[in-house]
Amino acid sequence: MRLVVYDYTEERIRKKVRKSLKRHGLHAQLSVFETHQDPTTLKTSLLTENSPNFRLTVFRLRKNAQPIKIGNHYDGSDQSVF
Repeated sequence: MRLVVYDYTEERIRKKVRKSLKRHGLHAQLSVFETHQDPTTLKTSLLTENSPNFRLTVFRLRKNAQPIKIGNHYDGSDQSVF
């Protein structure tokens, strides 16, 4: 599993990146996604948008990692845990 965290200064580009990430994974927080997509595909899809100021980090979690989730999913579905 991978955790993608991003921050773009331009809303137009943020929307495009968010839309692209929604095709690849779960929208966990405002600028955070969970995905099982391989790094090459993520890099290709995310770096097509050119922005002068942005930060994007992809964390690789252990294969059997079980993140602790508290509260509802960002998409509004009620899947509270804990």
